[in-house]
This record gives sequence, structure tokens and C-alpha cells, in this order.
Amino acid sequence: MFRSYEEVCFIALHTLLCIIPLSHSKLYRLPNDHDFNRININSANSLPYYLKVPTNVTAIEGSNVILSCHIENLGDKMVFWIRNTDLQILTAGLATFSSDTRFRVNHENTIDEKDWSLLITNVRLEDASTYECQINTEVKMKLNINLTVKEYVEMMEMDSPFLPNYGAAIDGKNLNVLKRGQTITLTCKVLTEHENSNKHSSQIDWMKDEELVSLKTRNGGISINTVWSGKSGSSKLTLSELQENDEGNYSCTSNGFVSDAVTVRIITGIEEKFDQLVTTENKANIRCINLASFVHIFTLILINII
Repeated sequence: MFRSYEEVCFIALHTLLCIIPLSHSKLYRLPNDHDFNRININSANSLPYYLKVPTNVTAIEGSNVILSCHIENLGDKMVFWIRNTDLQILTAGLATFSSDTRFRVNHENTIDEKDWSLLITNVRLEDASTYECQINTEVKMKLNINLTVKEYVEMMEMDSPFLPNYGAAIDGKNLNVLKRGQTITLTCKVLTEHENSNKHSSQIDWMKDEELVSLKTRNGGISINTVWSGKSGSSKLTLSELQENDEGNYSCTSNGFVSDAVTVRIITGIEEKFDQLVTTENKANIRCINLASFVHIFTLILINII
């Protein structure tokens, strides 16, 4: 029995509508509850979020201070630092927007990729403000850090709540003279007002000539070991195989406190040879050595002139 043209078309269309979904089930399948849960979890995990850091920082006028901002899951987003007093954008990503070179982001100087802290060198009284660490997500995310700057004289008063009870200091001599190839360990001790319950608030940073010291600072031969117990912390900076570029002024900072700097000087070349000559047995010959050196140098000058 022959079917009409309309019946044949209807049967063919019905067959296709049944076969296509079966052969392409993965393309046409609606997500189930498990799929929605997975999508929601992945979306939540992809959003940046701030790690806990101190939000109230006190610094001494003329010192260096770090305003901490640690971010997890930053991805392709950008971090901005904004000063709320004048709504000045200080940094965007790694770039400094402010004409004041005392402000810079500290990300390149640390091995912690989550660290987007703001470094302010030679802090001034007028720097006191609320600083905003902002992420350029669709709905702006921000973390406010309150900076208080105290006058040096005010901080040195005996009835000050910060000294001598709280602060940072480096043990040992103010001047350390060493030879090339030797090793030095500087120990920084910090006492804070409150116990430090997480690794970021208990961070102790080392500075060399107002630049942050990290494991990237040197091509090996550097270690930083930090331990905390309640309100007190200790950090040891060890430099081995010392070279001329290790010379400088070293200080440490934590929770807004900055230590006095200690100087490291490296003896090289003629200084090192002269130091070997000046021993306990021949200290009496120093004048003779100096005279001989002078005669030798004077002779060389005459030869060059002639």
C-alpha cells in the first residue's frame, strides 16, 4: 500500500528527531544537579579573596613601612593601591602612578606570588591615611589598611605605648666589618602588642639600603629563618660567601615597626692584605709599613711623570 507524500515526510522527520538526540546526547544533554554544583564550586574558587593581614599599622616618622595585602586566586585581575585622603591612585599592577617615588608595590621583590603589599619608604606624618588595596573585579573588591604615623620624638618618650615595650631591633654591633667569602648572620627581634595568629601578620621583612631583601636578591648563599612565639618573633638573615655588593645598611620591619639600621662592610683587595699584616706580633711595624707603602707609591708616580 502506497503512502502519500505528506505521510512519508512526517515519518522521516519523526525518525530524524528521534535519532539526532540519541547520537548527539552529550551536546543536547541538560546539566543535572551534580553539574550545577560543580559549576558553582569552580566559579567560587576562581574568585579572588584577601588573606588575613594587619589592618591597623603604626610607623615612626622617617622609617620604612609595609602595608600588607595578600590575595589568593588573583588570576588575570589587577591590584590597585588608592590613598583615601585624596583618592590618589598610587600603583596599578606593578606600575607606580604616583610621582612620589617613595611608594611602590612590593610584588617583584618577594617569592610569595600572593603578596601585593605597598612599600612606603621614609614615611612622613602626612602619609597617615586609610589605604585601599583594590581588585578590579566586576564588583570592586577592596581591603582598607589604616596607617598612623608617629613623630620620632613622640615614639621615644618613655611613657609611649610603643617603646620600650614594643618594637623591632637587630642584635649585635652597629658596624660589622668582614672579609670577602665570610658569612654573617643578623638577628632581628620583634615584640608586638597582640599575638600573631597567622603567617602574614607575623611576617618579618629585611631591608638593605631601603630595598626589600628576598631569596631572589642574591644568586644563592642567602637564607631567612623566622619564628614566632606569642607576641615575640625572631628572624635570622644569613649571608654566606660575602662579596662587595653585600655592603650596605640592613634593617628589619614587622607590623609597622622598623629597627635601626646596622652597617655591613666588606674588606677587599689592599685593605685585606694590610689587615693580614697588622697582627698582634707586628703592630709596632705599622708606621714602617705605611712609610714603605708611601715610598713605593711615590716612586711609581715619578716613573709615570718621567
